[in-house]
Amino acid sequence: MRNSFLYMNIYDDLRKKIEQGIYMDGDRIASEEELKNKFGVSMITVKKALSMLKEEGLLQRIPGVGTFVKGRNPVIGEEKKILSYQM
Repeated sequence: MRNSFLYMNIYDDLRKKIEQGIYMDGDRIASEEELKNKFGVSMITVKKALSMLKEEGLLQRIPGVGTFVKGRNPVIGEEKKILSYQM
C-alpha cells in the first residue's frame, strides 16, 4: 500500500535500501531529477525525503556533486524489530 504522503514513499525506499546494504557507505544515490522521474513527484517532494534522511545521518548532500550514503547503521533494522516486539 502506498503511503498517502508521497515523500514517505521515497524515504521508505531509500531507507530500506540503506538498511539492507543495497546502498553502502559512500555510495552515490540517484540524483534528485532521477528520483523525481522514478516516483513521479515534484522536486520539493524529493528534497523533503532526502532532507529527512540527511537529518537522520544516513545521507550527505554535496551541492553540485550528489547525494551519498553517509554511513549504514546496522542497528536501524534491529531497532524496528525491537519496537515491534514491545507493542
